[in-house]
Amino acid sequence: MQVLTESAANQATAAAKSVSRHKQVQADHAREYEDALVTLKAKVKDMEGQEMRETIQDKVCSAELRQYHNNCSPISGICCQATHRLLESQV
Repeated sequence: MQVLTESAANQATAAAKSVSRHKQVQADHAREYEDALVTLKAKVKDMEGQEMRETIQDKVCSAELRQYHNNCSPISGICCQATHRLLESQV
């Protein structure tokens, strides 16, 4: 009877070590993933950052001009003052 108890205890100890090892490997992989993610973001920023910034700025400027033309009527002279304030604040 004691042999079975020792065997069960050994199995429990082995299982606990396995779980501990699994958690350590999991933590190592998570750390490696985070490091790789930081490195990848830095590479993308270095290689594509300026182009992305210019593309976004072009889209924002284009949207502001579209909004200005939609809200202002050169024929009647009526213009949305909020649009003028927005454009003046960015100059």
